[in-house]
Amino acid sequence: MNTPFWVIIAMVFVALLNATGQLFNKLASKTLSLSIKGMLKNKNLYMAVTIFFVGAIFYILILPHGEVSIIYSLSALSYLWGMVFAKYLLKEDVNIYKWAGAALIVTGVSVIGFLG
Repeated sequence: MNTPFWVIIAMVFVALLNATGQLFNKLASKTLSLSIKGMLKNKNLYMAVTIFFVGAIFYILILPHGEVSIIYSLSALSYLWGMVFAKYLLKEDVNIYKWAGAALIVTGVSVIGFLG
């Protein structure tokens, strides 16, 4: 079975959703209370759960249209999106070694996605 190009693009979007969910997890953790009442008041936690749920639905809908070995490897792009969010939205220090690691991930995903 060949994996259509639209599936690859859709998985880039799913990876973006997963990284966005992680971003909201990070934001939720800043004000997280371990009480039920505190969790129910945490809007960022709701956003994280909702975004992960939407990403999971998209992932499930994509699976029948391509090879799992390719589709699953594309989810690794969430690491790249996460680093972009860390650097530009959370203002975290992302050094050259982290960017080099992200470049290796993108290279590996590209090899699997386009040549695999």
